[in-house]
Amino acid sequence: MLYLALNRRIYTFETEKVLQLAQLDWSTAGELWQGNIIKKDPNPKNPSKPYKISASASPIRIAVNVAKAKLAWI
Repeated sequence: MLYLALNRRIYTFETEKVLQLAQLDWSTAGELWQGNIIKKDPNPKNPSKPYKISASASPIRIAVNVAKAKLAWI
């Protein structure tokens, strides 16, 4: 996501886009990540940590597209 805030002509970050990224809820409870990268484990080994985090390409692509839509970057 930060790469999308880079102005590649002059190799600096666009301040407005970086500020928009900072406003996103990056926590595991954040709505942008639920159901794609972060899924609730129905039978967690540790009940205080009921989430599973996926690092595979498909859920990450979905999460990036959800975030871009939320920021109106697409």
